[in-house]
Amino acid sequence: MKIRVLGCHGGTSPDHRTTCFMLGEHLAVDAGAICSGLSLDEQLNVDDILLSHSHLDHIHELAILADNVANRRKSPVNVHCTQATADALKKHFLNNVMWPDFTAIPSASSPTLKVKVHPHGRKFQVQNFEVTAVPMKHPVESTAYLIKDEGGTVVFSGDTGPSTALWEQVNKLKDVRALFIECSFPNSLQKVADVSGHLTPQTMSGELKKLTVSGFPVVAYHLKPPTFSETRKELRALKMRELHLARVGDIFEV
Repeated sequence: MKIRVLGCHGGTSPDHRTTCFMLGEHLAVDAGAICSGLSLDEQLNVDDILLSHSHLDHIHELAILADNVANRRKSPVNVHCTQATADALKKHFLNNVMWPDFTAIPSASSPTLKVKVHPHGRKFQVQNFEVTAVPMKHPVESTAYLIKDEGGTVVFSGDTGPSTALWEQVNKLKDVRALFIECSFPNSLQKVADVSGHLTPQTMSGELKKLTVSGFPVVAYHLKPPTFSETRKELRALKMRELHLARVGDIFEV
């Protein structure tokens, strides 16, 4: 499985892009940098997007993608998410006020975007991947994804505070190839992280201790730009051999 990092931060600046990972050429996890990181031709190749939740840093370039590919594709881009996220997209985002409703453009029978709802805990098929959505801890409903192909399973935590559901699922697996885990704030902002449903290096380390499986890279992402250097320093101080810090442009072959 080839994973390309289009965006991996919890905010935007000239040096930071919000969350978006490409698995191959046709599947994205989140849409925070799906246009910033892809050429117009590459954007046309995106057939499916897994959304972890409805916060803007994970969905905002979905709007631009829809505008860029409208009337240029023969089939809709499938947007996979939970019912709560689908409802938020419809009410607050693709609502013909904040942005045109591309689930009905150019027509309801032939839309640019097609939202597909999946409940937590149930496996579903996306292209050649078997996907499982797992509930996480965040102020809005947030989802981790276990994405499996013939080579193994890759795990994306989504935005979350301390949790148990994901680790219970991961500990049952024997084929984990990589784990991408959020880590947004430095330890000095632990209270902010707790209130906003995010991890710091110290709570991320505690979460990883819940794992009973090992032998795969752990990739931290979602660091906030204003405290990026402080959080990076604290992550490095953990001295975890398997821990990597995601960078825009990274390509992981797992």
